[in-house]
Amino acid sequence: IEADSVMSAVNPSTSGISLEGFLDVVKRKKEAQLFRNEIRHIFTAFDVHYRGFLTLEDFKRAFSRAAPKLPARTVLEVF
Repeated sequence: IEADSVMSAVNPSTSGISLEGFLDVVKRKKEAQLFRNEIRHIFTAFDVHYRGFLTLEDFKRAFSRAAPKLPARTVLEVF
């Protein structure tokens, strides 16, 4: 848990954090971690050559399989 997240939840009148406040901070951190893991999974699926980066061709290939009716212009805008 990042210190600044915890410190922002500190109640100034008590100079402490309640259980509810602490649980809220932990929940936000966990949700962010799950989101990052999902993004990492998607990136890995797009990176079929295991290069560690995505090219426009990688994007085009992935979107042609996942959303074949998506206009090419939209894929370019996302990239």
